[in-house]
Formats: sequence, structure tokens, C-alpha cells
Amino acid sequence: MIDIAAGKGALSTSLAARCGPLRCTLIEPAPRHCTSQLGPFCQLLALPFDHAFAECHSELLARSSIFVGLHPDQATEAVVVEALAHGKPFAVVPCCVYPTLFPSRYLQSGQRVRSYRAFIRYLREKHPQILTARLPFEGRNKVLFWDGPASDVTLNDAALQPLGQEIKATVSRQEATTRDHTAQSGGVEGNLATISPLPQCQPPCEAKQPVSSVERG
Repeated sequence: MIDIAAGKGALSTSLAARCGPLRCTLIEPAPRHCTSQLGPFCQLLALPFDHAFAECHSELLARSSIFVGLHPDQATEAVVVEALAHGKPFAVVPCCVYPTLFPSRYLQSGQRVRSYRAFIRYLREKHPQILTARLPFEGRNKVLFWDGPASDVTLNDAALQPLGQEIKATVSRQEATTRDHTAQSGGVEGNLATISPLPQCQPPCEAKQPVSSVERG
């Protein structure tokens, strides 16, 4: 599992509690205090998730079973684009739109993407089988998901409710723990067993164009 813009690891912690031990990679460009109880099969990569990351770490993405992101901010579109490009299921909960940072986003109608509602539609336009549901917590709680090339999803709001409750409870616990430990540590802690050194991109990796037929929608 790839957990993109993982923050403190709340989403992976909730999924591990629900599904059992997970082999996962947390991708977070600005690692923070982490209290995730994820076991020995977890690594943290301190990099932004974008097309350049996907090209330089193509083997990691190829062997992953699902991409997930809970409010991944600037990486939101990349989660959808790269999951579709690699034929991987995904679930992402969008939050901020960043219309100034991404001025080239347009709906199929020609309307520029400036609002949250338009951003959700823009992401859904990338594949006809992307579905949506709402998770039971306050704030921007709409999840977009795709079950992969052989998609046959019947997941609904009721099925997502237990997971949403677990995420909400885990976030609350982690915020409390972080407040207790902020004065003592500013680094990444907890049971992230492996913090792997990252291979550097070679020139051919940097020379490739970050445009794909999937991204054009």
C-alpha cells in the first residue's frame, strides 16, 4: 500500500487496525512526529509525490496493491493520475484545490477548476468508473475511489462508516500524543521500522515528460 502525503500516519494506522498488518510505504515530504503502530513492514520516504517520483520509483508503484491519500493537498491529482496510469486501485479524500498553483486545470466543459466542487468533478472526469462516497467525519469528507482495471465496486456510505470512525478516532489520539511529545522531539518516531535512503534520479529519469494519456483524461 502507498499512503501519499501520510502526515503522522493516521490513515495507515486506521487501515492496519481494520485489516491487520500491512506492508506499506508512507510518502510525506515534511515528516512529522509519528506514532503509527504499523509493524515491521513499513517504510517512510521523505519526498513529494508527483510524476517525477512515479518515474524514479516505478518498481515500488508496480508492486503496490493500492494508492491511498487522506487530504494529500498538492499531491491529490497525482494520486489519481498515477494510480490510473499503473492500473492500481486508489482511494483519495481531496481537500484543498490550489487554483493558483495549478492554473491549467479545466473541466471537459471548458470551465477552469477553482472550487472544491469543480475539483471533485475534474478528478472524476479522468475515468468513468471513479466512484464517490462520504466518510463520517466533519470537514471535506468525500472519498473518490477506483477498484482497478476490473472494477466492479458496490461500496456505499454505510460500508465506509466504520473506517471513517476509525480514522477520526486515530487522528484525535495522535493529535493528543503529538502535543505531549512536541517539546521532547521534533523528529519522526514510533514504529516506522525502516526509513530507507532514496535512490537518486538519473538524468534519463529527469528528462522524461510528465504527461501521459491517462492524465489528459
